[in-house]
Amino acid sequence: MELTTFDRDDNISHVRMAGKLDGVAVDHWAAQFQAATSERPQNAVVDLSGLTYVNSIGIGLLFASAKKLHLSGYRMILVAPRPEVARLFYIVGVQQVIPIADTLDEGLRLARDLLVRR
Repeated sequence: MELTTFDRDDNISHVRMAGKLDGVAVDHWAAQFQAATSERPQNAVVDLSGLTYVNSIGIGLLFASAKKLHLSGYRMILVAPRPEVARLFYIVGVQQVIPIADTLDEGLRLARDLLVRR
């Protein structure tokens, strides 16, 4: 898996994941992902457009980070999952816990709107 973080000046964390989000990837990338998302006092947008596979361990990382953000008063927004990933998220009910946006622009807009409502 690849994890890319983007510097932004609008108080929103922006992370892009690509490849496979499985147990091996979580072991390798969890600390960096959490540092870029749930350990920052700001909403986080996670671009999943390059994610080709995710399993329960990967979903667990997303849930744990989203929960930590939520407890701090912030939210995580998942963006642009591929159809096969989106289908799994729907079956598991990810969208009931973490908002999912179709595009990066939509996700960033949602993150900004959530900041305004704080």
